[in-house]
Formats: sequence, structure tokens, C-alpha cells
Amino acid sequence: MFTRQGHSPGVQFPRIIGIECIGTIAAHHASAPGTSGLPIGTRVATCMGGLGREIPGSYAEYVCVPAENVRSFPQTSLPIATLASLPEMFQTTWGALVKGLDFKRGESLLIRGATSSIGICAIQMARYLGASRIGGTTRSEARSSMLKDHGADEVYVDGGSIEADVSASSGGKFDKILELVGTTTLRDSARCAVEMGTVCMAGIQGGEWS
Repeated sequence: MFTRQGHSPGVQFPRIIGIECIGTIAAHHASAPGTSGLPIGTRVATCMGGLGREIPGSYAEYVCVPAENVRSFPQTSLPIATLASLPEMFQTTWGALVKGLDFKRGESLLIRGATSSIGICAIQMARYLGASRIGGTTRSEARSSMLKDHGADEVYVDGGSIEADVSASSGGKFDKILELVGTTTLRDSARCAVEMGTVCMAGIQGGEWS
């Protein structure tokens, strides 16, 4: 949405945007590396740097990508709408937790903006990775039970500053912070981390890039 509004750095319109996509292989160069296991008609997902920026993106009917950036789903009965979440939500979440935060088993995690699709995915993935404690934020108290149903241990109703509530909680501050709201809450999120903790900003729900 931010890119479609014309705010994404490096994207100049007119441009066909879209970084991730799901679809079926329509054609390929048979001699190209990595295509032997990708016959025509294979259902695949792709995500690559530059797609929708330097080269036409996945909003087009067809898109051309290197075989090394393609992963197939040859034996799944999942609908395409479900598979579409993998390169978008799961890839982003995995990159933020494993690469950005270097998240380890036994660490605690606070997710700022947890009711988003990536936030929900992060709760579940952090639990899978062995999180000792998972906190999430929401602007609506009515959504607290939903976050707990998905695996959050603690929920903070976010009015813009939650540092005092986090500090006063039984578990105290968090080892790692996943910031999905963006720069509008980034400083407060940093204050919710333990000394030498890590914050990774992977979203801009607040609508401000800088």
C-alpha cells in the first residue's frame, strides 16, 4: 500500500510493482540452471530483490524471474490464496526473526503491531522457534483475546507508549523487539528492550517511512 501511494524509496512511476508472487510456470529456458525440476505448469512462489522496482513486478499477468528465486509446491492441495501468504507473510517474518533479530530458543519477543498478518505469523513462528515469552500490542482491547488465542502470552493496549507497562510487567523488558508499526513507535519500542537487546523494524503500519 505504501508503494502504491508513491512513498517507497527507489520506485518511480510508471512502474509495475509487486515483490512477491504465486503462480504457475508458463515458460522457461530449458538450458538455464535450476529449471530441470520446474516443468511447465508447476505451481511456484517467488520473492526477489528488485522485482517491482528495477524490473516489472508481480502485479503483471506474467513475470520473469531467475530459477534460483523460485520454489515449487508440486504436491500440495492448498488453494492459491493460501499459498500466496508464503512468499509475502512467512518469508518476511522468517527474515525478520531469524536474520534481522537472530532470534534464539529461550529468548523473549515483543511484537509491536501484532494484530497484522505478519504479527500473527510472528507469534506462531516465535513459538515454533522456542520463545520463552511472547508479547504483542494492539490498539483495541477487544482484540487481546485473539492474540492470546494465536499464542501471545501478554497483550499491551497500545496508545503510542507502552514502555511503562512493559517495565512493570512480571517479565520486564524483552530480549528482542519486532517493530511493525514503524518510525512512529520505534523509539518507544527500543525502550522496551533489555540492555543490549535487538530491535528489527519490518513494517510501517503507522504510515511514516522516516
